[in-house]
Amino acid sequence: IFTIQACTGEQYYNDYLSSCVNCPTNSVYTDYAFSPFNCRCENYGYFDLATNSCPCDVTQYLQNGFCVFCPTNQYATASNTGCECAPNFYLSSSTCISCPANSFRLRYQNVASCQCAADRTFTSGSCLCSSNFYTSGQICIRCPSNSFVSGGVCTCTNLPNMQYDSASNQCVCKVNYYSLQGSCTACGDSSTRNLVQTTCQCAASNSYFSEYLNRCICQDNYYVNGALCSLCGSSSVRSYGQQYCECSSSEYYWNITQNQCLCSQNYYRSGLCIPCPDKSFRAFTDTENQCVCANAFQIWQNGV
Repeated sequence: IFTIQACTGEQYYNDYLSSCVNCPTNSVYTDYAFSPFNCRCENYGYFDLATNSCPCDVTQYLQNGFCVFCPTNQYATASNTGCECAPNFYLSSSTCISCPANSFRLRYQNVASCQCAADRTFTSGSCLCSSNFYTSGQICIRCPSNSFVSGGVCTCTNLPNMQYDSASNQCVCKVNYYSLQGSCTACGDSSTRNLVQTTCQCAASNSYFSEYLNRCICQDNYYVNGALCSLCGSSSVRSYGQQYCECSSSEYYWNITQNQCLCSQNYYRSGLCIPCPDKSFRAFTDTENQCVCANAFQIWQNGV
């Protein structure tokens, strides 16, 4: 026959021992109590089997020996003598407010602040982009090291004629300026440059921009012809550093007006350019196919 022994107000009946066992300190048994869990904590706390005690719940603090409930959204402080905002809530004007999206606050952390992502700072109840970051949509983007945030955008420092390029997230030279030895130099010789281009661009085809000279240079085998770069004529070439086209042999010179190789001074053309014979000469302006005798009473004919 199963029987229950009547126990005193501070004991419960342990069926395994078939005897009454004391309830934990600060607790009393409930009717027909068969385990410590049936003991009721007198201070309105809960029974903790691990410590065999009646601590207050996280939502309660201890006052004059009794567990007192904290206000809504608050937990007991670490000292258990009062209340503070619960995890993921922060204190603002004596009210516990939920942390903003993508932020958190752990218990016992600074009650007035939530923790935001690494690129954001908790300010006035919001997770705003941190110092030297700017907002692009929902993303915080770090400004380059040689810039600072002003008016919600990155502003480049130190170098004049430089601006921030959001596409590359870098400080680059302004339009029609190029980078030379750490500074931004204006494009010369009517050349232009946009933010994407690495250097200035020349208007004339068959030319390129020389950053060192800050002007447009005709490509090899092309020469300056007004505002154009024209191809050197037959048998003539031009390389970097040369102003005009040059002929392949000293018997010839390059004529810029005709853009071709003509016979040099004291040479005449007979298929090739041949030296004038002794006692004769030929100037650049003379007829190309004959020389002039030094003796005015002589006539040059057929190479003699």
